[in-house]
Amino acid sequence: MEELEQFLMKELKSLLSKYDELYLDPIIRDNGDFLIPLHPDLKKNKEAQKRVADAFSEMMKADLSKKPKSKAWV
Repeated sequence: MEELEQFLMKELKSLLSKYDELYLDPIIRDNGDFLIPLHPDLKKNKEAQKRVADAFSEMMKADLSKKPKSKAWV
């Protein structure tokens, strides 16, 4: 099993070398799972984009609730 893990690690590193600006070196966890970490700068950018999207979503939801609902049939 250890030979297979070493082979897979070598293959992963070879593949990820093409994307070194996106991912860090893979890691084998204690339970045998492979972890391919995203570059920290990309994580920060992704989190910032998510926060902006969440803020706009909340503003839009708040705006919708302020409009009075018409009780008349149209």
